Amino acid sequence: MSRHAVVFGLTASFLMASTAAMAAEKEPHPFEHVRATIQDMVVTGWLPSMSVAVAKDGKIIWEEGFGLADVQNKVPATPHTLYSMASISKPITATGLMVLVNRGQVALDKPMNDYLGPAKLTAFTGNVNDATVRRIANHTSGLPLHYQFFYEDEDLRRPAFDESIRRYGKLVTVPGATYQYSNFGFGLIDHVIARTSKMSYEAFMEAEVFKPLGLSNIVAGRPVSGKGARHKENQIAKRYAPTGAVIPHYDFDHMGASAVYASAHDLVRFGMFYLKNHLADQKAIFPDTVIDEMLHVSTPPGKGPNPPRYGIGFAAYEVDGSPARGHSGGMGGVSTDLTLSTDHNIAIVVLVNAQNQSREIGRIREMIHRTLVPSKEKQRVFAKDSALQGAWRGSVETYEKKIPVVLTVGDSAVQMKVGNGAQQNVTDVRLDDEGFLWLSSVEGDLATADAGRYPYRLMFKLAPANGELTGTVTAMSVGMSGRTGNGLSSWTKLAKD
Repeated sequence: MSRHAVVFGLTASFLMASTAAMAAEKEPHPFEHVRATIQDMVVTGWLPSMSVAVAKDGKIIWEEGFGLADVQNKVPATPHTLYSMASISKPITATGLMVLVNRGQVALDKPMNDYLGPAKLTAFTGNVNDATVRRIANHTSGLPLHYQFFYEDEDLRRPAFDESIRRYGKLVTVPGATYQYSNFGFGLIDHVIARTSKMSYEAFMEAEVFKPLGLSNIVAGRPVSGKGARHKENQIAKRYAPTGAVIPHYDFDHMGASAVYASAHDLVRFGMFYLKNHLADQKAIFPDTVIDEMLHVSTPPGKGPNPPRYGIGFAAYEVDGSPARGHSGGMGGVSTDLTLSTDHNIAIVVLVNAQNQSREIGRIREMIHRTLVPSKEKQRVFAKDSALQGAWRGSVETYEKKIPVVLTVGDSAVQMKVGNGAQQNVTDVRLDDEGFLWLSSVEGDLATADAGRYPYRLMFKLAPANGELTGTVTAMSVGMSGRTGNGLSSWTKLAKD
C-alpha cells in the first residue's frame, strides 16, 4: 500500500475514535495540545496508529487511541487494542521471575546455571558461576548483544532453547563488570520461569501475574484470535513496515525479552502497580519491598555523564530532570514506551504499530510529562579520549570456527581485514564513555548458517586492557525491507603487534 493511500485512509472518519466526544466537551481537554500533535503525526507521517494512557496519583486521567490498528480493514485504534510490546516485555517477564523469587523458588544471587537443564552457560572470560540470576536480569552477566527473529513466511523455526544456549549462552565480559543489553538473558529468564514452575512461560504469566493483577489485555506470546478466543483479530494492532505492508508474524529465541502484547489501558495499570497505586481489583502478587528491589539500580556506576542504569527488568533514567523508571521497545513494526515518573506518581504509556518511532514517542511522552510537571532539563558535558593506535591481530570465535582479524588504527584512518576479505577503511568508529571501542558497518564473512540467513554487516565492541582488545563481533542483518533481522554475537580477541 502506498503512503498516499495510507494517508487517505487515515484522514477518513476513523482518524480519531473520539472526535464526536471532543465536540461534546464543554471544557478544553488538558492534553489537547498533545492530541493535536499526535493527530498531525498520524496524518503527515508514517504512523498507522498511536495509543496512549496516562495515570496520576492512582487514577487514569487520559487514555485514547488515534489512527488505525488495521489500515487495510479500517479498524480504529483504542486504548484496549493489543500492541506488540518488544522490549517492554522485559519488566513484564521480570515480574513473573520475582513471583518465583518471592516464593523462594529462585534466588537472585545464585548462578543462573543452577536453574538451567543440560545446556549451561559457558564463559570465555570470568567465572560462569558469577553470572547470577540478578546479573542476567540487569544485563551485567557478561552475555553479549543478541536478537534473532523467525518469520512466519520462512521455513526456519526457533530451535529448542537448549540448542540456543549451546550456541549463544557464552559470557564475553566478566560478570558484574559492565552493562551489556542482552535479549538472550531474558530468553533465559522465561526458560527458568517455565522450568521452575512446571508450566509454560505463557501459562505461568497468565495465571500468576496477569489474572491476579486484573490485566485481561496483556498476553505473553502471540494472542489467540478466532472463534471462542478471548481476543478477536480486530483487537490486535497489525505491525507495519515503512512501505505500508503488514509484517508477517515473527517469533524469537528470546520470548521473555520481546514476545508480550498489551493494551495501553492494561499497561498503564501495570505501571500503576509499580508506583504502588494498588487498585481495588488487583491481588498482591508480592509485597512492595519486592517492587523496591526491582526498581533499585544494581548496575556498576559506569563512566561518563550518563551511563546505563538498570534494576531488575527496569531501566532508570530522567524525564525533564525528574527521576524515572520504565522501558522502551522497538523492533519490526513496533515502537513502545512505558515511563514511571516516580517522584510525581505518574505513569505514561505510548504505543505505535510502526518501527523507528522512538523520537516521536519521546516527544509525546515529554509533552505529557511537561503538562503535569514543570521541566527541569539539565545541561550535560561529554568528552572522549583514545590511545589505541597500532596494529592488532587475533580472531573471531564463532560456534563453527575461528576467523582471523587484523585491525590497524592510524592517525587519521582505521582499517580492518576479516578472514579472507579485503582490507577496508572503517569510518563508523567511536570510543564510548565506558571505554569500549565500537567499529560498525564492517564487511566480513563469519561463515555460520545462522548469520548467513540474511545479508549482514559486522559490529565490533572491544574492551582495551593489558595490550589486548576483547569483546564481541555481532553479525547484524541489513536490507530487511521493514522486517527486523538478527544480531548474533561471537567472541573476539585481538593482541597488539
